[in-house]
Amino acid sequence: MNQVEKQLKRAIDAHTPDVLEKILLRCEQQTGDVTMTEMIGVMPKVASEPKANVAWKRWVSTVAALLIVVFGGYYGYGYYAGNVAVDSVIAFDVNPSIQLTVNRAEKVLSAKALNSDADIILKDMNLKGVDLEVAVNALIGAMLKNGYVDEIKNSILISVEHKNQQKSTALQTRLSSEVASLLDAYSVKGAVLSQTVTDDERLAALAKEHGTSLGKAALVDLLVSQDTRLNFADIAKLSINDINLLMAAKGMTTENLASSGRANSSEYIGEEKALSVARQHANVQASEATLSKVKLDWDDRRMVYDIEFFSGDVEYDYEIDAVTGAILAFDRDVAHPPIAKPLPSSRPAIVPPVAPSPQVDQYIGNDKAKRIALDHAGLQDAPSNRLRVSLDSEHNKVTYDVEFRNGRTEYEYEIDAISGQIIEWDSEYDD
Repeated sequence: MNQVEKQLKRAIDAHTPDVLEKILLRCEQQTGDVTMTEMIGVMPKVASEPKANVAWKRWVSTVAALLIVVFGGYYGYGYYAGNVAVDSVIAFDVNPSIQLTVNRAEKVLSAKALNSDADIILKDMNLKGVDLEVAVNALIGAMLKNGYVDEIKNSILISVEHKNQQKSTALQTRLSSEVASLLDAYSVKGAVLSQTVTDDERLAALAKEHGTSLGKAALVDLLVSQDTRLNFADIAKLSINDINLLMAAKGMTTENLASSGRANSSEYIGEEKALSVARQHANVQASEATLSKVKLDWDDRRMVYDIEFFSGDVEYDYEIDAVTGAILAFDRDVAHPPIAKPLPSSRPAIVPPVAPSPQVDQYIGNDKAKRIALDHAGLQDAPSNRLRVSLDSEHNKVTYDVEFRNGRTEYEYEIDAISGQIIEWDSEYDD
């Protein structure tokens, strides 16, 4: 019996007259049969009627009234407790995070905004006492009206918490179907994620800290645990649509999570456009490229496309901004074929002639390498005390390593010493 039930029982007991116990006690003190005269002794005298009749009527009335109070109070208490007790906790996450508590009759007991976006949705809405189905209609309608859900941002997460796993799963399935139907009615091809959750102190603390539901915290925790490069605080700020896209790109699944529909990625430039940007920069035709990987990812607090492809014996790696299409980083490596071991022979090994090294006067020079790097970074110049140019040689290739800083951004370039071609570059913002 919980605290509310105990308090309610005490209140009923306090207002129920303790008459029956006194009557029964008086009866137990009698020996043999209890006469009408003796029974009348416990009742007050009334002059207007014969004493026996009045006493009997009052005794019956008292017992009847007592039974009504006791049994009525018991069933009334049970009805009241069933209607104020939380039976299920349901959360809806898009970017607004809203939590509903409902009783066993599926009436809403409370609607709580877990972040500022949810405040906008619930601002002029009073859901207390309404049917769960009506509340769901109202919430989805408000999210559509305020632009939190549309054809582009089409993902919704539903999380159900109930002490009975079977009921929790059944409610999860039903709500997922209802929300999908609602979105369809508004001509939105939705992507609905649904799951059952259980109370967890660690996840509850994370949810409170980052202003989200327990369900979204569980989803973010799953994503971060499978990719340690990700940061919980960063991912918790993302919309459910972006989280859905990242999970799909990483091929993530979980037993408790059900999914219907596909998250819309048209907010970003798309894989084909990102690949085209990379090939154009590498000066590689589509017919000459063999694709190894292109996928949406999260890096340095932004959505990016990671791209890998081959052309001949050269491997290219690119990181493209998923919104702007800007090249954030790239690299290329020559895939050297393995050197065959010579077979045992009595003949002396034939040593191939060594290609002559290029003369220093063939190099483009420090100033030219510096200018190439600055032009690529879109800068006129950089402070001389923050710029370094050095000559390097690796794998029989001579390069200029150019490093400089502009404001809080650091740049690193590797430039071919003869052709002046940028082999690799990287920029990092120091926050």
